[in-house]
Amino acid sequence: MIGLYKICKKYPEYRDEVVAFFTKQLENYAQNDPEINGDLIANLSELKAIETLPLIKTAFDSKNVDGFLISLEDVEVSFGLRERPEPLFSDLNSFFQALSQPKDQEEATPSS
Repeated sequence: MIGLYKICKKYPEYRDEVVAFFTKQLENYAQNDPEINGDLIANLSELKAIETLPLIKTAFDSKNVDGFLISLEDVEVSFGLRERPEPLFSDLNSFFQALSQPKDQEEATPSS
C-alpha cells in the first residue's frame, strides 16, 4: 500500500483513484486485520482524505483498527479538525525524572 501512497504523492492527479482504492479496502474493515485497517487509515490520513472520515470513525468504533499505528485523534489532527495536545514531557529525561518521583509522601516512606 505504501507504493500507492508514494505514487499519489509524486503524481497528485492520481489522488482520487488512490483514495478510492484505499476507501474500498477499508469498507471491509470488519473482515480486515486490524493492522491493515490501521495502515489504510494512516494512508487516507496522509492524503488528507477528509471525505472518508465517517468510514474511518466507523472502523474505529468497531474496535478493529490497530491503535498502535494510528489513533482517531491522529486522524483528526491530520485533517485539521483538532490541535495536537501538548506532550506531558518535553524530553526523555523529564519523563524518567517524573517516573522516579513518588506520587505522594505515603509512597516515599516504607510502611511498617
